[in-house]
Amino acid sequence: MDNLLAYLEKYAESDADVKEIHGWFKELEATFAGLEEKSTGSGITLKKKEGAKKMVLGGGETIGISEAQFNAIKNKISEIRNNIVKVQA
Repeated sequence: MDNLLAYLEKYAESDADVKEIHGWFKELEATFAGLEEKSTGSGITLKKKEGAKKMVLGGGETIGISEAQFNAIKNKISEIRNNIVKVQA
């Protein structure tokens, strides 16, 4: 998201359409900023599951999201998509 916002910001001053799209994605970024990060431990741990032939990395951060936050993100993405693909008569 940061790379997209930086790219849009670079061209927002010279193009009104890009400036509008930049605003949409800034709103989406603000919605994501409301998510809660939880630490699941210090560093990364390597776990080997019983009977499995693969290892799973664990640890670090997890994101907590409520149904309301999920719906807010989903609605904002739908709004952005609809704005991009709408046909103007």
